[in-house]
Amino acid sequence: MLKHPGKKYYAKILLFGEYTVVIDSPALTIPYRNLSGSLMFPDDHINSESVNAENSTVLIKKFAGYIKEMQKKRKLKYPILTDRLNEDLEHGLFFMSDIPIAYGVGSSGALCAAIFDNYCVDPPELNNDISDHRLIFLKQEFALLESYFHGRSSGIDPLSCYINQPLVFRENQIIIRITLPELEENFSFFLADTRIVADTGPLVKWFMDQQNKEYYRSGITGKLIPVVEQSIRLLIDGNSNELFERFKTLSLLQSDYFSKMIPAVFMIFWEYGLTSDLFYLKLCGSGGGGFLLGYTRDIIQTEEYFSSEGIKIYKIRI
Repeated sequence: MLKHPGKKYYAKILLFGEYTVVIDSPALTIPYRNLSGSLMFPDDHINSESVNAENSTVLIKKFAGYIKEMQKKRKLKYPILTDRLNEDLEHGLFFMSDIPIAYGVGSSGALCAAIFDNYCVDPPELNNDISDHRLIFLKQEFALLESYFHGRSSGIDPLSCYINQPLVFRENQIIIRITLPELEENFSFFLADTRIVADTGPLVKWFMDQQNKEYYRSGITGKLIPVVEQSIRLLIDGNSNELFERFKTLSLLQSDYFSKMIPAVFMIFWEYGLTSDLFYLKLCGSGGGGFLLGYTRDIIQTEEYFSSEGIKIYKIRI
């Protein structure tokens, strides 16, 4: 049976560091508590069709088989009770989630966190005493687990969903748990829904292939990564105005280096933000569709603009 029945595993947002984090640049993630998933059993109060319970159960069964095989190869450090998981699956266990798949907000990360939390034999306690060393082990463990879904994973998404608080990832895998200050009035991060489902794997492969090209690699390391580092520092320092300027630079650089990941129909909005200086857009996760991440100094006017274009945006509370 479940250790934590009904527990919510929240979505995550990678505010800074998409793609560059796989080449050891800093990154910053926050929980997104508007979306979540929970492991559940069939119930009279649940419409199984609306939550797609049967498909979820089939997916988890395949995932359980993958975990069992990884354990046979002794690749996982934390034992997971796959037999108990399979028994629960026979009784209809499923993952009820409103986290959209392939939208860049951690749908597979939340599932990995939920399975690990409920079926790991001896998971580390989530308290302030948990060491950076153990967090690094956890990140490596989650990278192996989530690679089932994407072929390659940094482990950041499931770790963020598991820890459920803002995390900064730095070079050499140093992980820092932080409390972020509130943004100044009218400044806000937001999500813009492209209503496009994208496949992460091919985009990550394309990015890694580009690292073999000197001009591309030097642009990423010499231009983009320093701006990512500066943006993280400014957010932690609570400097909303200067962060807005860096976010514009980040948006411009992403339009150059990640144009393949930006949906063509959204380029007009991306460019409008850069010319109007009302808001700026960047990728949220791997891009190609899903959500785009925005930062604005006037959330009300930004909501009015996108509403007039028939696009739904969601304010993010950090």
